[in-house]
Amino acid sequence: MVIYKLRKSDQATRPHEKFKVFSSVLEALSAEKVEYETRTQTTNIIPGQSFLLFMQYLESLVLQFFKKHEKLGPHILNYIQKSLLINRSLNQQFCDLINEGTGLHLSQIQKVNGSDSQHNHEFERLKIGDISFLFEHIVSIYMKSC
Repeated sequence: MVIYKLRKSDQATRPHEKFKVFSSVLEALSAEKVEYETRTQTTNIIPGQSFLLFMQYLESLVLQFFKKHEKLGPHILNYIQKSLLINRSLNQQFCDLINEGTGLHLSQIQKVNGSDSQHNHEFERLKIGDISFLFEHIVSIYMKSC
């Protein structure tokens, strides 16, 4: 659900100047399956193994926080979201995931276009601020689903 929302319908991510790069990286970390039934089309985005592991880790952290719900009080969701955003281990795992997605995509591009692809330069310009932006949106989308 998170990848689908980011790639297809997130109103905060779509206007970002690096949206095409984000979409390409997320596409490399997932598979898209389109099913056609009579006059309707269903698009399913299936996350890859590494993205699933990241989301399972994220969910395990959220569940640990929910076990402390009596201690954390009525604003538990805000507390959890802020804690997730500053969690170094989660952040590092996400950066590794993005690097993997970037590497996968670059290797796909290089097979088709040769090593001197224009897209290579786009990925080089994916800065920490851009990765942080994407990370914050993934956490935000996940927390809204809670």
